Amino acid sequence: TMHYLLSGERPNQDSLDEAWRTLMLAQHHDSWIVPYNRLNKQGTWADNIALWTEKTCQLAGQAFKTDHPRNDCTAYYNTTGKMRKAIVTGVKRDGSAIDFQVELPPFGWVDVDVNQLELPKEGKHIKLYKGSATMENDQYRLVFDLKRGGILTSLYDKQQHREVVDKSNIYGFGELHGYFERDGRFRSSTETVATAEIVKDNTFMQSICIAGKIAGVPFTQTYTLKKDEQQIDVMLIIDWKRNVHIGNHQQREKDDPTVPFYNTKYALNVLFPAALLQPKLWKNAPYDVCESQLDSTFFDRWTDIRHNIILSWVDVADDQSGLSLLSDHTTSYSFAHNYPLALTVQYSGRGLWGRDHKITGKTQLHYALVPHSGHWDNANICDISEAWNRPVIQATGRGEKQRSLLSLDGTGYQLSSMTIDADGSVLMRLYNANGDNRPHDIRLDLPIASVTEVDLQGNEVFHPLFRNQRLTVQMPRYGIRTYRLTVNHISFCDT
Repeated sequence: TMHYLLSGERPNQDSLDEAWRTLMLAQHHDSWIVPYNRLNKQGTWADNIALWTEKTCQLAGQAFKTDHPRNDCTAYYNTTGKMRKAIVTGVKRDGSAIDFQVELPPFGWVDVDVNQLELPKEGKHIKLYKGSATMENDQYRLVFDLKRGGILTSLYDKQQHREVVDKSNIYGFGELHGYFERDGRFRSSTETVATAEIVKDNTFMQSICIAGKIAGVPFTQTYTLKKDEQQIDVMLIIDWKRNVHIGNHQQREKDDPTVPFYNTKYALNVLFPAALLQPKLWKNAPYDVCESQLDSTFFDRWTDIRHNIILSWVDVADDQSGLSLLSDHTTSYSFAHNYPLALTVQYSGRGLWGRDHKITGKTQLHYALVPHSGHWDNANICDISEAWNRPVIQATGRGEKQRSLLSLDGTGYQLSSMTIDADGSVLMRLYNANGDNRPHDIRLDLPIASVTEVDLQGNEVFHPLFRNQRLTVQMPRYGIRTYRLTVNHISFCDT
């Protein structure tokens, strides 16, 4: 859509429609409930999910390859409506990689000639000792206990001057913990010694790889800190060699209504005991944020089912501070008054109608941690999560230093979507993620002929105030507004 606004050149809509079709098929009800059922000659639902998602990624990648004016610069695109700083990795003409920080205008791009940049200075932010390791930047200091599987014994927030880890908790911060049927007991990553390796250590980025074992199975957790970014990025990979049952698979009586895969306490989890006093839990949902009223997420039968789904983020906080957990995919979490926040990593065993859900390959999980002061809205967790889930896009330089097409800075709004309608107009959907209900002016750096508010079916409902490239928008928190923008491409391209 950005390229269309700049050039008037429309994308291949048939290709985009097909990308959406295969993506939605991958989210079909049966993809979740009966992935092991055979669907067609391509195999099971699970087999087809892999094909559908691969097709969607392929078509989406082709859409990014629209030809731009070629020069020595690389264009870095920000698809959010907020100005942001980001650490990116560019490639020089000689093929060498370089890390640097780029300041990105809202819903726009900046051209950078990476060949003119100097390599960042190597740092001394990571130190390896016998049995421990430390990593730090201006924001955090992390201390790893390698004798106990690489758990974090300290996560100190330098900006808030507080310790995030609950050191008195029986569980370790970053510990892998779950019930393994073959052993007949809970197993923990703290049972074996881990090793640490420095992945990267320079002015802009620090990254350390912790390698350990859980019940004899090797895993790695790679922690990354980036300059001026509040989240602590973690990539977890478990290299399963064979299928093992994980979960509560104890022998049950014939009429026992309990279900083994419901109770996430027995699944393999990664745990985050935080130093908080009587914390409450909030989490986002589609166009919403909910406060949990549950004293525990654990249940083991259909009649007692409880909501334990994480869409993008979940936050635990007391009156002073909190800890947010960001996830790269929809999954489940655990939390109770005597059990720390935990992200579900793996289940293997009996599922619906007695079918066996087997481990068939590596587990790869991408998550992030965000310590903060105050509550989630004051800490801008929605914006942090949005930026984390919308990484900077690299493409051939446009030949123009930088440009911003719209700005939502200072509004609390998010740009939910920006699409091209059949008549050539642009549909812009805004979501009030954590703003107030006062009127806000949205800057639109576009020669717009007209703006109308429409409903979800495209029907006109209102003519908003639009003058001097400012669109006045007013909606309550968690509200959605969709606007049809009629753009004069000819005058815009000429300018």
